[in-house]
Amino acid sequence: SNEKISALVLWTVIRTFLKGSIEAFQTPEGILPRDEFVEVERLGKNRCRIPVELREQVYDEFLQYQKYLQDQQLWDDCDRVRHLLLRMKDAKKHDPDIFAQVQRSKVYVDEVQDYTQLEILLFFYLSGPNGLFLAGDPAQSVVEGTEFRFEEV
Repeated sequence: SNEKISALVLWTVIRTFLKGSIEAFQTPEGILPRDEFVEVERLGKNRCRIPVELREQVYDEFLQYQKYLQDQQLWDDCDRVRHLLLRMKDAKKHDPDIFAQVQRSKVYVDEVQDYTQLEILLFFYLSGPNGLFLAGDPAQSVVEGTEFRFEEV
C-alpha cells in the first residue's frame, strides 16, 4: 500500500512508539525495532491504532526521517529526553552527588496525557520512587502528537 500518511500521524507514531516509548528506550539505539512495531501482537491493536497494512510504510517513512536527522546532525525532542535520561542514569551510578543536585523530593505533573512514556520516565528519575504526582484527562489533550493511555503509565 502506498497510502498518504499525514505528518501529524507519523509524528504521533514516532513520539508515542518508535522513539518515545519505554520499549524504544530499552534498546541500545533508542528506537523501537521494525518487527516490534509491525507485528500487531507486540504493541497490540488497541495501543497502536495504525492499521497493520500501513505499519511497514510508516516505519519506512520514519527511517527517512531518522536519516534526515542524522545527515543534518539534528535531534528531535525524543532524542533530547533520551539523552537526558542516559546522562541522569550515568550520574546516578557514577556521581551520586551530582545526581542528588538535580533530584527533587516531589514532582507534580499536570496534563500528563500530553507527555510520552519517555518524558514520564524522566519525571520518575527526577522525583524518586515516591515523589511523583500525575494528573490529567486523556479526553482533553492539549498537545497534538501523543497517544496517551493511563494504563501504560
